[in-house]
Amino acid sequence: MRIDRLDLTAFGPFTGTSLDLSAPGIHLVTGPNEAGKSTALRALDQLLYGIDVRSPYDFVHAKGALRLGALIRQSGGGTLEFVRSKSRSTPLRGPDGSVLSQSDLDAAMGGLDRTTFTSVFALTSAELRKGGETLARGDGDFRQALAASRSGLRLSEALRAIEGRMEELYKQRGLKPLINMRITALQQARERRRRAFLQPQEYGRLERDVTDAEESLARLATKLKVARAEEARLERLSQALPALSRRRGLLAEIEEVLAEGVLAPQEAVDRLPGFLEGLKAARHNLAETQRRLDETSDELDRLTVDDDLLAVGEAIEDLFQDRKDAASAARRLAKSTGAAAELREEAESLLRQVHPEACLSDVALYQVPRAVRTDAQRLHDRHTELETALAQSRREIEKRRRRLEEAEKRLSALPPVEDAGPLRAILAAIPADLLSRMVTDDEDERRIRGVVERILRDVKLVAFPVDEAGAVSVPASAEVDAHAEALRELKSDRRDLTRRAKELTKQLAGRRLDLAGLLNGDPPPTDDDLTAARASRDALWRKIRDGRHDRAEDFEPALARADHLADQLRREADRVAKRYQLELQIGDAERGLAEAGQEQAALDRRAEELEAEWASLWEGFAGFRPTPNGASATLKAVERLREAVGDLAAARAGLESRRTQASQHIARLQDVLRVTEGASSLDTGNFLAELPELREIAETRLNLQETATQERAALVDRVATARGELGEAEARLTQDEHELSTWQAGWDGLLTRAGLPAGLGTAETLAHLERLDQVAGKTALAAKSEREMERDVAVVQRFRTSLETIASACGRKIPADETERHGLVANLYEDAKANRSASDRRARLQAERGELSMTANHLRRAIEDLDAELAELSEKSGVDGAEALGEAVRRRTRHTRLITTLTEVTTTIPARGKTLDDLAEEASLVDPDRLGADLSELKHVVHDLDGQRTERSALFGEKKAELARHDGSAEAAQAAADAEIAAAALVEEGEEYLRLWVARGILTTCMEEYRQSQQDPILARASRLFERLTLSGYGGLELDEDKESPVVLARRGSELLGVHQLSEGTRDQLYLALRLASLERYAEEDHALPFVMDDIFMTFDDQRTRATLRVLDEMADRFQMIVFTHHDHLAELARAELPDGRLHLHPLQRFTPVV
Repeated sequence: MRIDRLDLTAFGPFTGTSLDLSAPGIHLVTGPNEAGKSTALRALDQLLYGIDVRSPYDFVHAKGALRLGALIRQSGGGTLEFVRSKSRSTPLRGPDGSVLSQSDLDAAMGGLDRTTFTSVFALTSAELRKGGETLARGDGDFRQALAASRSGLRLSEALRAIEGRMEELYKQRGLKPLINMRITALQQARERRRRAFLQPQEYGRLERDVTDAEESLARLATKLKVARAEEARLERLSQALPALSRRRGLLAEIEEVLAEGVLAPQEAVDRLPGFLEGLKAARHNLAETQRRLDETSDELDRLTVDDDLLAVGEAIEDLFQDRKDAASAARRLAKSTGAAAELREEAESLLRQVHPEACLSDVALYQVPRAVRTDAQRLHDRHTELETALAQSRREIEKRRRRLEEAEKRLSALPPVEDAGPLRAILAAIPADLLSRMVTDDEDERRIRGVVERILRDVKLVAFPVDEAGAVSVPASAEVDAHAEALRELKSDRRDLTRRAKELTKQLAGRRLDLAGLLNGDPPPTDDDLTAARASRDALWRKIRDGRHDRAEDFEPALARADHLADQLRREADRVAKRYQLELQIGDAERGLAEAGQEQAALDRRAEELEAEWASLWEGFAGFRPTPNGASATLKAVERLREAVGDLAAARAGLESRRTQASQHIARLQDVLRVTEGASSLDTGNFLAELPELREIAETRLNLQETATQERAALVDRVATARGELGEAEARLTQDEHELSTWQAGWDGLLTRAGLPAGLGTAETLAHLERLDQVAGKTALAAKSEREMERDVAVVQRFRTSLETIASACGRKIPADETERHGLVANLYEDAKANRSASDRRARLQAERGELSMTANHLRRAIEDLDAELAELSEKSGVDGAEALGEAVRRRTRHTRLITTLTEVTTTIPARGKTLDDLAEEASLVDPDRLGADLSELKHVVHDLDGQRTERSALFGEKKAELARHDGSAEAAQAAADAEIAAAALVEEGEEYLRLWVARGILTTCMEEYRQSQQDPILARASRLFERLTLSGYGGLELDEDKESPVVLARRGSELLGVHQLSEGTRDQLYLALRLASLERYAEEDHALPFVMDDIFMTFDDQRTRATLRVLDEMADRFQMIVFTHHDHLAELARAELPDGRLHLHPLQRFTPVV
C-alpha cells in the first residue's frame, strides 16, 4: 500500500495543507523546529487508525473540526480516497460524503494493526538510538535483535524485567527475596505454635461439640447424596424417554425393510449407478457415432478432384503472383517508348545555351563537380557580405569623426576644478554615530540615575545622596546565610518538637483511654493485689498458729481469696500483661512530654540569641533593618545599587568624552568653511545643533566639487573613446578592402575550374552552373529509363513462357489478347484453389471415416462388456434382471440410513454405565405423566437439604474455630495467625513467581523459534545492508553459535567485534540494517506499508548518510519511503546523491500562533 496524497486539512497547526507523495523515490519532509513535522508524522497514525478521543492537536481547530484525508494506492492496483474526522458514528467518509467502513481501510492495509504500524513501519531517532543501546547491553543477543527488529518491541527489556522481578521474589540460597523471607517466617511461626502449651480448660467440651457437629454434618451430607442420586436418575430417565421411543420406532422400520425382500450387497450399491450411467452414455455415443459415419461417407461420394490440375497447383500460384509484375512491366514499356530520346534532346538544348558548339558526348563540359557549385554559391554570398560591410564601414567612419569633434569642443568649454581633499578628510574624521551616541549616553546617564534613586527608595534610603550610594554598608552575604541557616535549623527543630509533642499527647490519651477501658470492665488483679492477699493470709495463719483460733473462720476466705487471685492472674495473663504494658507506655509518654517542654524552653532561648545576633549584623546599615526573610532581597538590592553607581560614573565619563570630540570637530569645520566660504553665523555653544548644520554645508560643497570632477573625467573619457572608435572604424575599412581583393582572386580561379569564360558576374555564373546541372540530370534519367525498359521486356517474356507451359499441361487454349491471357491466369488460379480445397477435404473426410469406424466398434464392445458385468452383479445379489437389482439396492440404501439414524439416536441416550436394555426396562417402570412432578418435588428436597448442610457446615466451622482459639496459649494463637498470614502471602507470591517463570520460558522459546526460522534470510540481508551502510568499513555480520544464545558479531577485516565494541553511530546503523532486513518478510507476505523515519541520521556522518539514502532509494520501489527532518543539509546531500526524479522535497513553514 502507498499513500499518493496526504491531506492535513485541519490538524494541529495545519490548515488546508496537502502533500503529494505519489512520485517514486524518497519523499523528504523538511522544516524548522515548530513547523509541525512531528504532528505530520503523528497524523499518519491518526489517519489510518482513528483520531484519539482526547487529541492534543486541537490547539488551532476545534476537536469536532479536526480533518485528515488521503488517497491510497493498494497493492492490487486499486485506489481508495477517504476523509477521517473526529466523529464517533461515521469517522470515515468518501470524497463525495458517502460513509466508509474501517474494514475497507483495514483490507487496503493488509489487516495490519496500529501496534504493528507504529513499531515496524515507523522509526524515530530515539527508537533507533535505543535499539542500538539494547543490542550493546544484550551483548548482541541475536534472538533479541531479531525480535526487536521484527516487532519493534524491546523484548530484551521485557525479559530483563521478568528476571529481575523473579530475583526479587526468590533465590535458591537467598535470604532477602520475598518468598525466602515468607518461608522463613512460616517455619518460625509453626515452630512457635508447636512449642506453645495447650490449655485443658473447656477443651474437652469444645472437642465434643466439634465431633457432634461433624457427625451431624456427615449424616446430612449422606442424605443429600442419596437425594441427588435419585434426582440424577429421574433427570436421566426424563432425558432418555424420547430417545428410547424413537429407537423402538426405528427398529420396527428396519424389520419392515428386511421383510420386503433381499438386500443388495454393498458392492452392488456402489457399482450399479456407474453401470447404468455407463450403459446409457455408451448407447448414446454409439448412435451419434453411426450418424456422423453415414454423413461422412455420403460427402466423400459427392466430392470430385482434378488430379492434373492438382499437379500444377504450385506453378499456377507462382504465375498468379507474377501476373501483376508482368502487367506493370507491359504498361511501363508502353509509356517509356521515346521518353529517353526526348530527355537527351532537352539536355543538348540546355548545354548549347552555355557552350554553343558543344554536344552531349562532351561529358566534361557539363559534369561540373558539386564542390564547384558549392564554392560558387559561397563566393556569391561572400561578395554580397563584403560589399555591404564596405559601405557600412565608410558610413561609420564619418559618424565617429563627428562625435569626436563634438566631445573635444565640450571639454575645452569646462572651468578648472578645485581640490576637495581637505574637506573630505575632515568629514571622514567625524564618526557617523557621534551625535546619536551623545544622545544615548545622555539618556543612559538619566536612566541609570533613576535606577539608583529607585533602589535607594526600595531599601528605605531616600535621603541618601546619589553620588555616595556606593558607600552603603551591609553585612557579608556569608554572615546572612549562616544566620538564615541557623534560623532554618531552629524552625525545623521547633517543627519536629511540636510534631513529637502532638504524637506523644495523642499516644498518652489513647493509652489512658485503653487503660480506663481495661479497668472499667472487670480489671484484672495486679501483683500488688496478690501480694496483699497473701500477706493477709499469712498474717491470719500466724495468729492461728499462735493460738488465736477465733480467727479460723477468717482464714479460709483469705486463703480462698489468695488462691483465687493467683488463678485469676494465670487465667488472665494477657490482660495483666497488657495492663502492665499500658502503664509503662503511659509513663514513657509523660516523661517524653516533660522532656519536650525542656527542649521548647531551650529553643526559645536560642531564638532570643539569634535575634540579638541579627541586630548586631545590621548596626552599620543606614536604613531600616530588614527581616531575615527579606535580607537576601536587601543584599541583592545593595549589590545592584553598587553596580548601578559604577554604570552611572562610566556613562558620565563617556558623555563628557563625546562632548569634547564634538567641540573639536565643530572648530575644524568652522576653520575650513571660513577659509572657503567666510565666517559662520552659528552659535558655537550649542554644538548639538551646530555640528549637523556645519556638516550639511560641508557635504553640499563637497558634492558640488565631486560632481564637477566627475563631469570633466567623463568628458575626457568620452574624447579618448571617440578617438579609439574612429581608429577602429578606419582599420575595419582597410580590412574590408583587402578581403574584397582576396575574394576576386578566388572568383577568377572558380571560373577556370568550372570551364566558364573569365569576367562573368556571380549571378550569371550561378545560372550557367544550374543549366549544366540540369543537363547532367536529364542525361542520367535517359540512361536509367533505357535500363528499366530492358528489365521490363525480360519480365513480360518470362510470364508468357510460363503461361504456355501451364496451359498445355491443363489442356487449356491460350488467347491472343494480352488482357484475356491475364483473365486465363486468374481463372486457373481460382480453379486450382478450389481443387486444392477439395483435395484437402477428401483427405480429412477419409481420416475421419476411419476414426469413426474404430470408435463405433469400440463402443459396441463396451456395451457388451457392461451388459455382461450387470448380469454377473444381479446373479451375485440373488435377483433376476436389472430392475430387480435396482429394487434390492434401494432396500439396502434405506436399511443403511435407518441403521445410521439408530446409531445416532442411541448415542444421545444417557445410559450412565447401564445397558440400553436395562435402561429401557427401568424406563418401563416409570409413569411418564408423574415423572415431571416427582422430579420437581425431589429438586425442592435437594434444595432444602443443601441449605441445612450449609447451616451445619457454618456451625461446624464456628465450633472448630472456637476449639482452635482455645487450643493453647495466646502465643500459640498468634503463631497460628502469623503462619496463616505467611502462608497466604507465600501462595500469592508463589503464584506470581510461577507466572513469571512460565512467561520467561514462553518468551525465550518464541525468540529462539523465530531466530531459527528467520536467522539465515534476515542475517544475510542485514549483513549486506550493514556493509553498504558503513561503506564497506565492516564486511558484514556473523553469529557466534557457541554461546547459549547466538551473538551478533561485526566483521572488520579479519577481526570480529562485539556490538558493545562499536561506536554509537555504527550501532545505530546495525540496528537500522536489521529493521530494513525484517521489512523484506512483510513484502513477501504482501503487507508492505509506507516506512516513515524521523531524523534517523543524527549520528551518521555525511558519507554514511549518502550510503543510507542510496539503500532507501533502492527499497523505495517496494516500500514507500517518507523521511522527516529539520536539517537542511540532509536535503542538499540527498539532492546531490540521488538520481533525477528520485528525490521529492516537501518544505513546511514554521507555525506562528495567531494572538
